[in-house]
Amino acid sequence: MVVKKIPISFNDKEQENIKKLISLMGIEGRGDIPIAIRFSITYTLNQLEKEAKVILGLNDAELGFWLSSVKKFKTRLEKKKLLEKLQKEGI
Repeated sequence: MVVKKIPISFNDKEQENIKKLISLMGIEGRGDIPIAIRFSITYTLNQLEKEAKVILGLNDAELGFWLSSVKKFKTRLEKKKLLEKLQKEGI
């Protein structure tokens, strides 16, 4: 199997997130971006497999509860971020 290199680019926000991950991992230096990306891919795939085991085992009612919980959680986070932003701006 021949594997070719894939050029990729990141916008400013993505670069900021990569730098944040690199800092958390403590791997700053040569090769830190590929290491962080490989880690992110591995972690994400493992997490998705873990969640799929739970989600796929839910019946329709339980899946509805799960979706409702995720939506409520997201709404609360968005409200919290908005409040924090407004407080910073002094509104």
